[in-house]
Amino acid sequence: MASDLLTLRADLVSLEKLLGSGGAFEWARRVAFVRERLAEPASVHEALDDLLSNFGGMGSLNDFVFCEDNQNIPPGRATEEVNRELNQLLDRIFREASLYGANESDRAAWLSWEATSELPPRIASSFRKGK
Repeated sequence: MASDLLTLRADLVSLEKLLGSGGAFEWARRVAFVRERLAEPASVHEALDDLLSNFGGMGSLNDFVFCEDNQNIPPGRATEEVNRELNQLLDRIFREASLYGANESDRAAWLSWEATSELPPRIASSFRKGK
């Protein structure tokens, strides 16, 4: 499970940098706070709950988009490229946070859900609890 957290924390560093490069400093700060708490064994589960709570509801990470209207496209980046990177990171982060400590059967079921769902699990989950 430690390697799961290392991967998750690395993705959170990437997300933090991406958000910061677009001027979303409050989001970057929130991501950094979760990442730091994931390094402390006593606060892992609380940090994971906090992280997952940022994926649902209005104004969540699911709503974030880089675009000209928001004037938040990182310098030297194309809008489509940076949004693709953001969505890939968010999908991985949500998956790993949701599956922390899961067994292989649960992971296989999740991957099957991802493959057959019309929406990414991070978005589908915000409309209903669980699968």
